Amino acid sequence: MSNTTPTKTTLTGSEGGRRQVVGAETEGVPSPGDLVGQWRDDLFGQIRRHPAQSLLVAVGAGYLAGGGLGTILTARLLAFGARLALRVAVVPIVAGEVERALFEGNGNTDAAEPSPVRGARSNKVSHEKEMET
Repeated sequence: MSNTTPTKTTLTGSEGGRRQVVGAETEGVPSPGDLVGQWRDDLFGQIRRHPAQSLLVAVGAGYLAGGGLGTILTARLLAFGARLALRVAVVPIVAGEVERALFEGNGNTDAAEPSPVRGARSNKVSHEKEMET
């Protein structure tokens, strides 16, 4: 029988250099287990800092995962949110534009009837001047 011992081969040339480069590139990369541990710590830290927000996110995710997106409740909630957004955002803008058009839109600076706000301010200023003298 012949003696068959495995021969050790040393990596030289481009192959050895390639393995060294790959080793250097992965040296600073955390392992998947480390990443999962970091994510878990970040998640629990977020829950400790903002418990109410975390609870609402969990309820929303459960609602979506449970198939609640296509229900009548979702349609009603979206309709309520749209009405609320109109009241909070659009109505003050439109009211401001209407007020500006009615009271400041005539272009006449010597108007016979000043707006109630201007009259109140001018009365206050004249009252303060009278108090000083």
